[in-house]
Amino acid sequence: ASELVAGASGLGEWQARIAAVLAAAETLDAILYFDDFGALFADRPAEGGVELGAAMRRHVVDGRVRVIGELTAVALDRAERRDVSLIGSMLRVTVPATDVPTTIAACNAWAAYWKRTQPQRPQIAPEAVPTAVELAKRYLPYRAFPGKAVRLLEELRVAHDAGRDSRGVGPTLGESELFVAFSQSTGIPTALLSDDKGLSRDDVITALRRRMVGQEPAVRRVADAIAVAKARLQPADKPLASLLFVGPTGTGKTELARSVAAYLFGAPDRMVRLDMSEYTDPYAAERLFGGAEMGSHDDGRLTGAVRSQPFGVVLLDEIEKAHSSVFDLLLQVLGEARLTDGRGRTTFFHNSIIVLTSNLGTRGARGRLGIAAGDEDNREDRRYRDAVLGAFRPELINRLDQIVVFHPLRPDEITRVAEIAIGRLAERRGFTQSGAILDISRPALEALADRGFSAELGARALRRHLDAAVLAPCARLLAKAGAEGHGGTLTVRTADESHGAGGTRDARPAGSRISEDRGAVDVTLWRRAAATGRRLVRSALALGGLRRDTDRELALPASIGVKEKIAEHEATLATAARKTTAEAKAMSGSEIGRISTEHARLLDRWMRCVDAQAELRTAEELCLEALARDIDAVDLIDAAISQRHQFRRDLFWLVTGLRPARPGATLLVHSPDARAAVVAWVKLVMTAAAAQHWRASVHLWGEIQPGWKHCTKDRLGWGPPHDLEWATDSLANHTPTSALVRVVGQGADLLLGLEGGLQRFHGLAGEACHVWVDLLEPRAEFVDAEWLALPGPPSPRSPRGTPFREAIVNGDHVVVEGEEVDVPFKELGARLAEAAVARVLPALAKPEGQGVEKLWLWERPLQAIEAMLAEKKS
Repeated sequence: ASELVAGASGLGEWQARIAAVLAAAETLDAILYFDDFGALFADRPAEGGVELGAAMRRHVVDGRVRVIGELTAVALDRAERRDVSLIGSMLRVTVPATDVPTTIAACNAWAAYWKRTQPQRPQIAPEAVPTAVELAKRYLPYRAFPGKAVRLLEELRVAHDAGRDSRGVGPTLGESELFVAFSQSTGIPTALLSDDKGLSRDDVITALRRRMVGQEPAVRRVADAIAVAKARLQPADKPLASLLFVGPTGTGKTELARSVAAYLFGAPDRMVRLDMSEYTDPYAAERLFGGAEMGSHDDGRLTGAVRSQPFGVVLLDEIEKAHSSVFDLLLQVLGEARLTDGRGRTTFFHNSIIVLTSNLGTRGARGRLGIAAGDEDNREDRRYRDAVLGAFRPELINRLDQIVVFHPLRPDEITRVAEIAIGRLAERRGFTQSGAILDISRPALEALADRGFSAELGARALRRHLDAAVLAPCARLLAKAGAEGHGGTLTVRTADESHGAGGTRDARPAGSRISEDRGAVDVTLWRRAAATGRRLVRSALALGGLRRDTDRELALPASIGVKEKIAEHEATLATAARKTTAEAKAMSGSEIGRISTEHARLLDRWMRCVDAQAELRTAEELCLEALARDIDAVDLIDAAISQRHQFRRDLFWLVTGLRPARPGATLLVHSPDARAAVVAWVKLVMTAAAAQHWRASVHLWGEIQPGWKHCTKDRLGWGPPHDLEWATDSLANHTPTSALVRVVGQGADLLLGLEGGLQRFHGLAGEACHVWVDLLEPRAEFVDAEWLALPGPPSPRSPRGTPFREAIVNGDHVVVEGEEVDVPFKELGARLAEAAVARVLPALAKPEGQGVEKLWLWERPLQAIEAMLAEKKS
């Protein structure tokens, strides 16, 4: 359906396309097949969408055209509300999901087909098929059999495509490979997936303790809940675990939930956290869980997050503050692990751990002094549980697996919290990029913990105190030192240590002191000399992370697809050279030349990325060797980071390598609120074109110049072309509200085609300002008739919506689709591919047709003229 309207911008253009398709189908008695029939009813005409269903209605209802369409039950319900006559005229055939035995038979048939038709690729062992079906049934509720099991096996084969032997034959994949691949994609440890792997309760406790301080009973209770999930003793129609954490604020409730997410699902950010103090109104349940009354097709905040990330921890913070309507639906979530909203969409929670937190019972709580702490803990437990029983309904409490009580922290635990917080401060980007080491003494740590801890606010108050007493002075010193602070040591000492009270004096690092700042503790910055070893450890870890990211990105399906296409070209060219088949003998010289050219282009892109991967691996090894020899390697680290940036630029051209590239791009930019934004964007794109050795020009509307016939006093149009030098020196003097940019170069449509949409600039004209970029044509050379038909400046458009890119003019990064990209705005033009790949990679992870295809939406206003001229020429 999207192909019928893609690029249609003129009045009546898409209607003409539909009419032509329907007329052809009627004449040929052809069947129109839509694999997503519901997409015909997705747009809303009142909001500027196209009504494809209405355009087809008469032909289908009259029986003039035969149509077969696939759609889900939810899409059918929406389609019936939109066009009852069209849906009513069609015969409904319900295709139910297959049962487990039928799915196993289907998967075995696919495995046999793969073995027969693709013998060089990895094959599926017979014992892996039932396991794949069981995993799909248990963990993939939003897909249907047999498709989800077949897709799981195909994804397993793709993941092992690179592991072929010297003969080019792929391995046979069994249960162990399946568990590992499924664990990597979902984050669930193989110990939970496979009965053959044991899960030690002590190992779970050790893993949870890594991020926790104290709270030993709480950790053990959570470990018990994970053990129940491992043993599959939890009912199949309930979440993996349902826990209530209760206790004072700042005692580690949220941190333990993050620890569970990190252990079970691979990363602490596999956690959905919702502050229930924001859901106290009568409409809270609607916003959380979704419903027909919400006025949109979006999921609720909670259901949408769980549907997009079904494997994770759901943390509902301060649950006692939620509205009563939230509890009504929460009972269903905890009891049945599923929830169906008003539109019939079901969200499954049986692969999630539900954690509720509460501060009930904290009033009157007393800190532990360490004397008879066990009896005190028991009394505190009873008081918290009594508070829970008095506040929540019995049916809610009965659905919980554990009520976990958290106690106030002891003085020694508070110091340990400060130590962990300092360690995390040292991992921030400012420290790692500058190579600075944060060195804090034990007396200073204890002084900070004693002064910063609050019995009422717990560890949160301590973290704020550390930001003020340590982080802020460090930031001032590093900013003041500039490049001289790179690789230096920041020492944090008490006043007694700094001044040698009592006849002792703290040993100073080697190197000269740059400056000193006094506050709750003394913070001093020393030039680079000491602590080289620890800095190299951190650098080696950072390089390892860069190398792992590079390995993962080269294993993406889009990257592997290029590798497979290279192998296909090599086989074709080798066959053509031998002329051993009739097909090879029939290949023309031009066809062989075309394949050779494409092979060389793809091979160059692949080898650039592979070489960068090897360079990063070598840099990591050299950094470890430097660590062993205590040799400084700052230059090596800087070179590796630069190599990683280059890899990201090359990666863009790799993952887009199989897309058809056109020799140009024409874009129209206009700003609703600041002309400076237009100038900034034009310079950016012109610089990007120069970096790619493309030919670019900028045109202003209504600019008349002798000899330029496309804009005259009698007929306004786009003015004459100007180059990068003019755009840099003179464009700002014209203060344009819009501009036309044409770029000639192979692949310009791929890179600059990602510029379409709303962009925001900070620091240009006081407040934030915006530009809209319209993608006109994936070419840049026009004849006279096309110049006359080019659209002029559009009417002012409000900057509503979320910009896909934000840039701070003097900043050190840009934000693309909500993610920071380490490219300064001043370098963005020359490094535009780095920002572009940050937009492409998330789209590649989406289902086919929902991600990448929606990035390049050229309007093609001149398509009709182009077709007419081509017809005349022929």
